[in-house]
Amino acid sequence: RTITEAANQDYLTKLYNRRYFFTQANKLYNQASLAKTSIVIALIDIDFFKKINDNYGHDSGDAVLIKLSAILKQHFRQHTVARYGGEEFILLLDNIGIKKSLQLLEKLRTDIAETDFEIPDGKISVTISTGASALKNESLEALINLADIALYKAKESGRNKVVISA
Repeated sequence: RTITEAANQDYLTKLYNRRYFFTQANKLYNQASLAKTSIVIALIDIDFFKKINDNYGHDSGDAVLIKLSAILKQHFRQHTVARYGGEEFILLLDNIGIKKSLQLLEKLRTDIAETDFEIPDGKISVTISTGASALKNESLEALINLADIALYKAKESGRNKVVISA
């Protein structure tokens, strides 16, 4: 069990890692495609994370990643949540549709913006930008690409936003 957890979890955040995400996502994607049910892919990025590391140090950046991961787990217990890389996270929301996904992602965004993140030097505020896409006829890779494009639009339009690809 310990070996399996170590292979599937990110060591810092204790979220699933990218490899595990793709294993699960491929299964869920295939099931959703066959059943004609919905899945939504969301990419979440911490706004100005480099500034946190530069201004407060990597211990503070790690504290933010750990706290944000706990919030993600709390908000999306029933879904697949993973650390995608660096300060980026990926979610696969299945069987809830784009409208409900948008509501959940907006709630997450506001909750994070209202949370004080404790770091070694005190407390800081953090915001996130999110890009999401819903299954139509795209491959899993195309869904992730569409979510990435939406994430870029969220950042380009001022950050601290949720953008759904159209």
